[in-house]
Amino acid sequence: MIDILITFILRTVQLSRKTNTEIVSQFGSFLCFGIQVEKH
Repeated sequence: MIDILITFILRTVQLSRKTNTEIVSQFGSFLCFGIQVEKH
């Protein structure tokens, strides 16, 4: 799970020239998804 998270962060940073707010919101939603998966 950690590897997926790191890969996602790196891809987001590399691919996007979005604002920090957009990156944080994407990261937040991904993190919530990851937590839900871990619980199940």
